[in-house]
Amino acid sequence: MWNHKYVFCNDKFDDIPREEIYKLVEGHISKKYGKSLDYIYNAYVPDSRAKAFYIEVTQLANGYSIGEKAKIYIKLKDYTLSDNLDFVLNDYTITDNLEFVSSGNERYIEGKEPMNLEEFIQFFIDKKFGGQYKADLSKYIIQEGGGDSKGEPHYYTLTNVDFINEADLGYKNNEFTVYEFYQHVPGYTDLYELYYYAGTNYREKDCNGYIAYGVFAYTREVKVDELFCYRG
Repeated sequence: MWNHKYVFCNDKFDDIPREEIYKLVEGHISKKYGKSLDYIYNAYVPDSRAKAFYIEVTQLANGYSIGEKAKIYIKLKDYTLSDNLDFVLNDYTITDNLEFVSSGNERYIEGKEPMNLEEFIQFFIDKKFGGQYKADLSKYIIQEGGGDSKGEPHYYTLTNVDFINEADLGYKNNEFTVYEFYQHVPGYTDLYELYYYAGTNYREKDCNGYIAYGVFAYTREVKVDELFCYRG
């Protein structure tokens, strides 16, 4: 069994089992929040100058990253941990006159299905291109990624996307990426809803930038609808 005292005097970080460092982090989080929270490690960085370990974690809800990445420092000299953790506790239910329901920390609409990927793309097309194109997943090549230990949100990368080329956005690009994750609900302290977000590069005479669009999956509430011009 590995001896915790080994940490105090050891300067060779590679000799310290990573599993033992994770045990310290798990114990720290459990003590602060209990054992019911789900999270993943995003970064594990030995800092030889500070003689400390830097750990980055992200809380999960139903397998999706929520909130900001939290940082934890473990000092080897005195075995202390410090952090900026701000995890969401799943110990309440919220209802209101819009039939929103929170099960744990997730908002949904009772009896209704969230929008799917194709519906979101159609939302995007209707808003940004006047509804002149139709979303059709059967025409696209779709590759899924993210939602893993790297902490990247779940995403779909679509290629062979006709409306991107036909819209003549100033770029020869038929690739379109849609992110799917839990987003904080404005007006609530710790409530999240399934959310779709996508964007595409855009260039014309007076704007070289990016079109961004984000929609909550249950309420169909648009959170982001912007054209960012990096330079005119």
